[in-house]
Amino acid sequence: MSEKNLFLIIANGAAYGDENLFNALGFPIAVKEQAATTAMKVFFNV
Repeated sequence: MSEKNLFLIIANGAAYGDENLFNALGFPIAVKEQAATTAMKVFFNV
């Protein structure tokens, strides 16, 4: 059985500036590039 990592990010557009949202996504994106078994789901409420 393979292990799969999941990052779930829920971002409210009113609460984050573009730069802060980009920084919040930076770590999961970097991990996604390193591990093929990592799934990332991002939901935006704008």
